[in-house]
Amino acid sequence: MFKPVAIASLLALGATQALAENSIELEQRGADNVAELQQLGLVESSSIDVSQIGNLNEASITQIGEAYFKVANLQQIGNANVATVEQTGRTSTLNASSVGNGNQITGSQTSFVTAQIEQRGDDNQLTFSQQGYYEGARLNVSQDGLGNMADIFQGDGNRMTFAQAGSYNTADIHQSDYHNELDFTQSGDSNRLTVEQNGFGGRISGSSTGSGNSVDIAQRFMSNQATVIQNGNDNLASIEQGNYSHQATITQMGSANEAIIRQSLPTNDYTRLPSAAAIHQSGTGNSATIVQQ
Repeated sequence: MFKPVAIASLLALGATQALAENSIELEQRGADNVAELQQLGLVESSSIDVSQIGNLNEASITQIGEAYFKVANLQQIGNANVATVEQTGRTSTLNASSVGNGNQITGSQTSFVTAQIEQRGDDNQLTFSQQGYYEGARLNVSQDGLGNMADIFQGDGNRMTFAQAGSYNTADIHQSDYHNELDFTQSGDSNRLTVEQNGFGGRISGSSTGSGNSVDIAQRFMSNQATVIQNGNDNLASIEQGNYSHQATITQMGSANEAIIRQSLPTNDYTRLPSAAAIHQSGTGNSATIVQQ
């Protein structure tokens, strides 16, 4: 009979005995599960909870240095799920759950950040990195279905809520600088999202419902807003915003539609008013492009 395998290491180093508070709880059921847990540095609190139910699950959580309320929770129910998380700095919080088989979570967090992650289904993959040195960052991701993939980076002061439901949806999201927000949902199969948010106060929202839809959004500089709503199959939407305070909306109801919006202003030219553009498409095979500069 196979026996569950657990590897756990705990090292608490504190300036005084009163500072050092560490707590690890571990529960594994099934066969050949592996957990490697480590807590290091000047701490107050710093707690890890891990529960793995099933076979061949792997969890490795490392919390490093100056804990001050660092928390990590992880539960994996099923078989062959893999999770790797590293938290450094202060006040990092992670809550993660994988229910199914072959799911993967790989994460890295620094300082004042929180992450809420939920995976349901099989072979879903999430890779994320958060940096919240001064104003913090918040991430909420759910994956429900088969073979969904998301690669996410968040800089300081950014907020994100992202959901995938269906099969083989992909997302590549990059938020840098400060106070950017994203709220987006993929529902269906083989939808693709690519986001590059650079600057301050950008807002992105929307959804892709159906199969084979593609969304590309790039924001630079300050206070730009972009919304994309897709309902159908094989639609393509692209928004690019430069300088400040542009507004762009694309709505696609149907299949094989293509919409492109480009908004920009000369750098450091504040004499022109920001632009607003909207494209609404219904039916099949429509194409539209708006360029504002």
